[in-house]
Amino acid sequence: MLSNYRTPTVSLALTGPEPVTYPGHFETRLVSANGGIRWYGDRVPVGRIFQGHNIGLEEIDHALFDVYFGPVWLGRFVEPKRRIFDSLGRGQRRTGGTCKGRRTVH
Repeated sequence: MLSNYRTPTVSLALTGPEPVTYPGHFETRLVSANGGIRWYGDRVPVGRIFQGHNIGLEEIDHALFDVYFGPVWLGRFVEPKRRIFDSLGRGQRRTGGTCKGRRTVH
């Protein structure tokens, strides 16, 4: 029986994206599978989309850090609150019981 199948002559290397690097004065943290980082023993939520990647934290004042993923500014980390706030001052916290963050009315 003849077959039209031939073994490919070109091999494709499956590699992931290059790791993100930060300047030497940045603190870096690896985002875990649960979407958070560890900050001196406490969990700080970042976002599951960043899991497996490093984020960079640049101290701009005492206990105040700008948070970056590569060149992209994610927000501001307030160390005493252990929370990252976005440009509108919102911390990453979902309220309600639905996937859209709205409360269910009964």
